[in-house]
Amino acid sequence: MRLEILEAEYQGQVSVEWRSYLLQPQPKPKPRDRFIAYTTRWLAPGGPGEQAPECGFVPWTESDDEPPTHSLPAAVAGKVALGFGRTAFDRFHLATMRAYFVEHRTISDPDVLSDVAASCGIERDEFRMRLQRDGGELARRVIDEHNTAIEGDVHAVPSVVINGFPIPGAQDIETYRRMIDRVLARRAGS
Repeated sequence: MRLEILEAEYQGQVSVEWRSYLLQPQPKPKPRDRFIAYTTRWLAPGGPGEQAPECGFVPWTESDDEPPTHSLPAAVAGKVALGFGRTAFDRFHLATMRAYFVEHRTISDPDVLSDVAASCGIERDEFRMRLQRDGGELARRVIDEHNTAIEGDVHAVPSVVINGFPIPGAQDIETYRRMIDRVLARRAGS
């Protein structure tokens, strides 16, 4: 959400391009108790719940759903959503984050991802058909983006890369503004 605010503030000067980074590229089911322990750290001091309280992080203890097995299906689904336009992607992206961090839905499940798409106004059957038809090619693109990120020294989620300089982790909006202003000042001085 912070990046969309900045994109609006710096109209025409910056644009946001989402690229994939896979925290867990391969399927690897986690024992439920370990996953619950992991999600309770979201609310620890310095954790994402403190850094972005507006997101409403909730430990997985509130759900009986199984944790996601890996991050590739959601990243591929994001590429499918982008095929419906940037606005559809933006809605899907936020809804997928909410499905995972707040609603505790299994976002590695194509049915769940299709339901999330439908909740964003994307026609469910068309989304599912594109997911099945284009999934292999989109998975290759996601993996390529992930590998490019690794090669570019990106090792955290989220990360923002401004003019080739990675800023790891969730940052306050002022940090992004300072970096963008520096890049724009250098560009103006060139």
